[in-house]
Amino acid sequence: MNYLVKNAQNEIMKLTVVSGLPQLPEGLELVGLESEHNPEGLDISDCVLAMVEIEPEQQILVRAAQAAQDEVLAQDAILDENGVEIAPAIAHQDAVATADAIYNTILAVSKLMVVPSPTKSRVKKLEVIRARRNALMNAADIAVNKAYDNGSGIAAAKAYRQALRDVTDAFVADMSLLDAIDPETFEFPVKP
Repeated sequence: MNYLVKNAQNEIMKLTVVSGLPQLPEGLELVGLESEHNPEGLDISDCVLAMVEIEPEQQILVRAAQAAQDEVLAQDAILDENGVEIAPAIAHQDAVATADAIYNTILAVSKLMVVPSPTKSRVKKLEVIRARRNALMNAADIAVNKAYDNGSGIAAAKAYRQALRDVTDAFVADMSLLDAIDPETFEFPVKP
C-alpha cells in the first residue's frame, strides 16, 4: 500500500508498505493512504498538503413535498382481550394537501489533500532551464577561450556568454513568468 508521510518542514513523501502498517522513522508523520489524499495521482514533488474544501457549503433542500396527508378512516377504539383500551377511537379525516420546504445548511467538509504548488513547480522549471543553460555556458566558455586564442570574434563570444548568464535573471525577479514556459522547449540566445 502507498502511504503519504510528511516531515517537520511539511514536505510530503510517498512510503510503500508491502504488509502491515507503516513504521515511521522519528520526525515523520503519517498523513494517510495516498489514494485518499492524492486521488488524482499528482506528482508529489510539485505539490504541498493543504486543507481543501471537498463539499462546499450549500443550501440543501432536505424536504420539499407537494403531498397529501394520508386519509385516515374512522376507527373504533382498539381494546385488548381484557377490554382495556390500547388505542383511542379516530374520527374520519380527509386527505389534506401540504407543501413545505425545509432547508438545512451543511457545513463545508475539509480534508488534508495533495494540491499543486506553483512555487515548487516554478522552482523545478527554473532548475531545468539552469541545467540546460549551464551546458550551453560550458560550450560558450570554450568558444570565448578559442576566440582569445584566434584573436577574433571575442566580443560576439563574450556577448553570447553574457546573454546566457542573464537568461534566468527575469525569472528570479518574477517567478510567475515561469508559469507559461515549458523548460524543455525554452529557447536560449542564438550562438554567434
